[in-house]
Amino acid sequence: MAFLSRQELVRRGQLLEKVIAHRAAVAPSKKTVFVSYSSKDAGEINGVISFLRDFGADPYIDSGEDSLPKVTSPETADVLRQRIAECPKFVVVVSATSHSSRWIPWELGLAHGGKGVGNVAVLPISDAGKEEPWANQEYLGLYCLIRKGALRGHDEPLWIVHDQAKNTASTLQLWLNVS
Repeated sequence: MAFLSRQELVRRGQLLEKVIAHRAAVAPSKKTVFVSYSSKDAGEINGVISFLRDFGADPYIDSGEDSLPKVTSPETADVLRQRIAECPKFVVVVSATSHSSRWIPWELGLAHGGKGVGNVAVLPISDAGKEEPWANQEYLGLYCLIRKGALRGHDEPLWIVHDQAKNTASTLQLWLNVS
């Protein structure tokens, strides 16, 4: 399986920073996908945003959220709960450092309960862009994987959302389509 590599995310993040630096102020839009990630992966998050935008999503991430308190508190949890509920889709970025996050399991539980399994997906990232043992944590097996792979009717591998339990897949763009 092909996953996103950290190198690809860093490249995408640098491109996104250039776009943001040159973009005029734009009216805020409705966020379509909540992105849950470990703060230890913050260096790759701009790359994740760029990747998801390439497929038509408008990702929400908590960094830079003005309504979050400066010091983590119950108010922080309440704001994040609201943002998760507002976004039709939920993507959890999983890496070798994700297991130490206190927020990922909580956010994932909220998304699972509020959106159902079909609107939650795991985006594994790795140094080599290949599957690693941590990507198969038991509870993550409940959710579809975002990965590059073959899909019937397409000549080239593309980014898909793969339901391993049902052995079905759709294109990432189709899955993210929230019309």
